[in-house]
Amino acid sequence: MGSSIGRVLFMVIGGFAVVAISFFATMQILDYWLTPQDPNANVIHVVDASYGLACKDFVSPSGRPNLVKLGNVTAALTSACDNAKTTCLFAVDAVQIGDPANGCSKDFVANWRCGGDQRVHQFYLTPEANGRSALLSCPAP
Repeated sequence: MGSSIGRVLFMVIGGFAVVAISFFATMQILDYWLTPQDPNANVIHVVDASYGLACKDFVSPSGRPNLVKLGNVTAALTSACDNAKTTCLFAVDAVQIGDPANGCSKDFVANWRCGGDQRVHQFYLTPEANGRSALLSCPAP
């Protein structure tokens, strides 16, 4: 008699486990299907870019003005990378983007979003960033 109760109990517990696992899997599938998917999730949207923020308080021995400011190369990065899909490689070239603080080793920072996601991604190059490249990327959908 004890073994038949054990079998019944095993079948009830086993059946409950199957139902629970099936319910969990169904909820995961429904969550995926019902959550709107962003078809542009891999599209890069430039927020801003700055070259030389590490030099913002630098005084040039040559007497040239310090032109460092937040977002000083946003237009250049936007032109190169905005609306690119998945990845964009941006070459930091002081000849092209200008030298905001002559005589100081400059860093580079790029901020962007992916698709409709409001989270901001960042890529940072330590001084001297001139001649190096920044890789912006978004995950493939």
